[in-house]
Amino acid sequence: MNLAYALAEALDTAGFRQAFGVSGANIEALFYALGQRPQVQVLLAKHEANAVTMAEGSFRVTGEPGLVLTTSGGGAFHTLAPLAEALASQVPILVIAGQIASDQEQKGGFQDSSGGLNRIDAECIFSPVSVATIKLKRASEIADAMHSLLYAAVQKRGPAVLLVPRELWDQAVSCFPIVKPDCSFPRPDANLLSAARKEVEEATQILVIAGKDIMFHGWQDDLKAFVQHNRAWVAVTPDAKGLWDHSAPEFVGLAGIMGHASVEQALLACDLVLIIGTSLPLMSRPSMDVLQQKKIIFLHSRSKPTFDGNGMRVILGDVPLILRDITRPWALTFQTPPARPQALEIPFQTGPHTVPMARAIHHLAEAFPPETDIFVDAGNTGAAAIHLYPQYGRSRFSVALGMGGMGHSFGCAIGATAVTKKRSLVIAGDGSFYMYGLEIHTAWEHQLPVVFVLFNNNGHAMCHIREALYLGTPGGANLFQPARLGAGMRAMLPGLPAFDVYNETELHAALQQIKNIEGPAVISIQTDPEEPPPFKPFLTRRPYAFPNTQS
Repeated sequence: MNLAYALAEALDTAGFRQAFGVSGANIEALFYALGQRPQVQVLLAKHEANAVTMAEGSFRVTGEPGLVLTTSGGGAFHTLAPLAEALASQVPILVIAGQIASDQEQKGGFQDSSGGLNRIDAECIFSPVSVATIKLKRASEIADAMHSLLYAAVQKRGPAVLLVPRELWDQAVSCFPIVKPDCSFPRPDANLLSAARKEVEEATQILVIAGKDIMFHGWQDDLKAFVQHNRAWVAVTPDAKGLWDHSAPEFVGLAGIMGHASVEQALLACDLVLIIGTSLPLMSRPSMDVLQQKKIIFLHSRSKPTFDGNGMRVILGDVPLILRDITRPWALTFQTPPARPQALEIPFQTGPHTVPMARAIHHLAEAFPPETDIFVDAGNTGAAAIHLYPQYGRSRFSVALGMGGMGHSFGCAIGATAVTKKRSLVIAGDGSFYMYGLEIHTAWEHQLPVVFVLFNNNGHAMCHIREALYLGTPGGANLFQPARLGAGMRAMLPGLPAFDVYNETELHAALQQIKNIEGPAVISIQTDPEEPPPFKPFLTRRPYAFPNTQS
């Protein structure tokens, strides 16, 4: 058996059920071999960057490492930006990238990335955006290489890259197993646990700030048990929005600059903060002036905090075990939080042929059931959806806040829906659509039930607003010529339900029309490029009055 078929068999036997990628001369052998495995769905993407985000989407719904296939040269390097996101967000992905034949390296070979002769070195390029990168020298090394890469991807939580020269695909190898390593965590120091247990027992009111690591590991039930027994209040980071029921009495809102003022009020009222499953980066961080005055216990499976707390206890390891160990032996009476989450007030009047973002999100939340998985993109659209869209703890809410690359939501939703086959909702801006939105074609090909909602403000509105707030009067460089995205997609993909809406009545009608559609649909909602998103820095600094702003 040659390497391509042996690797395909090993991936199949190990339980990989989806592979995402774009074929090409130096990866086609593995593409073809995997295509012969009935248990493996090989989903051809339109762009290699989207293949990586699809693999991330599959991880988000299965908890298993994603699989990406790409050819050499530009195809391989298209994966770099989403791999950087996966690294920052601790998403395990296995990337198998074909390379040109070894005898063509450093001899002017097409797509040579071996280094030397004015050629870049793929190993050097992929190493900074992966937890491990291996270039296969001999086909016989494949078993050891796969073991090392999968171990690194699972244990270190990030992308791992295998580079395979073309001639190796045809070389004979013996069948070999791939064993996915268990994701186990060491038991933390007993003295740390004892000290944390004492602080929990002495606390009058605990505030938990929970992050995406809880969702990635499936620790929601363990967290809920701790919260209920210890009568804690709960805030979540923006990238963990789907973790908790927003209507629950203990929920105090989203932390960070896209979050709710109620989190700050709860922070002032509590005397112990537990930060669980998040390193608490800047976008997710509440007021440091207040946080530094509190006792803090930091719990994470592997990552250390991104800030220095005054006397903060940092405990790394098996989070469910730690939560059970430090919970108090008795329960307290629940104290009502000082405030409920409330949306920020946006002092802005939109134009006559646009839909305010808050109203658009209201209609979406009314139209889609609580079980709908939500995938949002960066920018104004993402901030509005994160801040305003209600969640009930019954679905996934995905946003890329590691690198914040635009267009991430398109592939991520497609990859997740390819696995679950359940209705998903993408909320993205027109700028993100222009970057990676043609991946909608893949959803159309496979009749995946994804609704793509595009907030079309004819521009990179986040950049347009930043120009006004931080640089003076906006110059207009970040605005686009108007486009009818719905009509365009409808013309390109005949039969695709696609709409352009300019008011709330049209939006409601479009949502009613797609209500019983099983496949994909597109709704482009006209919004105002000068409407500020619910982004605290924008709402506290307003040196320039936009033309439509009400005083």
